[in-house]
Amino acid sequence: ALWQVANCAKDCAVWVAKYASMNWNSWTVPNMNVSSGAFGSIAGWQYTGGDMDRSIWYLDANAWDKFTKPGAKPQNETPKPVPAPSQNSAKYDSWTDDLGVKWFKEDGKFTITVDEGIILRWGATTKSAKIGVLPKGSIIEYDAFCHSGGYVWIRQPRGNGQFGYLPTGESSGGKRTSTWGKFE
Repeated sequence: ALWQVANCAKDCAVWVAKYASMNWNSWTVPNMNVSSGAFGSIAGWQYTGGDMDRSIWYLDANAWDKFTKPGAKPQNETPKPVPAPSQNSAKYDSWTDDLGVKWFKEDGKFTITVDEGIILRWGATTKSAKIGVLPKGSIIEYDAFCHSGGYVWIRQPRGNGQFGYLPTGESSGGKRTSTWGKFE
């Protein structure tokens, strides 16, 4: 249990083993919540209980090296991107994330209006793991948006400093071309 190792939460990362069932034999990530307990976030999640381990790691290359080579000399770390100045600093604060996507600070609400709902993900790509499907009528409070992969994404603050990411419609050339809900 995470509470049993909470005394090292400030100095350690955690790899959670939580299974949809002991017979989960699919590469599809289960649609379930994974708690990080006293830890700020989880480093990895093992989600199968069948004949093969299947895990998702939420680490960059340097953090992975610290896990896999804990006694090795530190590698020269690549500097993290410095937030880029806003294109329209009077309206938006902006920054570029580790994937090279430019985000814009904006606090607001988005109400889903499409009948089939929208998938909330752990990252702002359609290949990122699913958190769940938010149904029509859901209201999402967000703190930033970006244009990435042909979509307009919003960032939803979640517990323990984590974020959920939701596509809100299609975009082209940095301009919204369609929307799947209403912005406030």
